[in-house]
Amino acid sequence: INQDYGVSIILFTSHYLVDIQQDKIGPVLNLNSMSSGNLWKQMDVLIFNTWLWWYRTGPKQGGAGWGEAGVRDCSRETTPIAGATRGVVPLALQVQEDILRSIRKPVHFLNITAMSYMRKDGHPASHNGLGGMDCTHWCVAGVPDTWNQILSTTLLTQSG
Repeated sequence: INQDYGVSIILFTSHYLVDIQQDKIGPVLNLNSMSSGNLWKQMDVLIFNTWLWWYRTGPKQGGAGWGEAGVRDCSRETTPIAGATRGVVPLALQVQEDILRSIRKPVHFLNITAMSYMRKDGHPASHNGLGGMDCTHWCVAGVPDTWNQILSTTLLTQSG
C-alpha cells in the first residue's frame, strides 16, 4: 500500500480466468469455477490483459503483412501504415464486444487493437540486440508507452 495515496496494486498472473483442477486424466479446466476471482471482489479497478491469448497469428511477422513483400523487419519504419483501415474485425473481438454490451455491471473496455495494428514501428525486435523478441514483448517507448498513457488518462478521468 502506498501510504501517500492509499493505493494498492496487485499483479495477479494466471493463464486462465477459470480454475484448473486435477483429474484422472491430468489437469482440467473447470469452466464453472473461478475461485481465484474471489480476490477480485475487493478491487475497485480490474485490468485484464488478455488479447494475446485470443488472437494468435504467430510471434514473428514479416513485412509482407504490411504489403511490403521481401521486408524482413521494421528497421527505420517510423510512420503508421499509409491509408490503413481497421479492416476485418477478428471474430474473437466481435464476441468480446457483444458480451461486454450485454453485461449489466458497468465495464469500460479500452480497445487499443486498431491503434496497435497501425504501428509497424512498434515491433522493436531488430533494435533490442536480443533477436527473436516478438510482438508480445514490445518495449517502451512506442506502442506500450502509448497504451500506458491512455490507461492512465482513462483511470484518472473515470475516478473523479
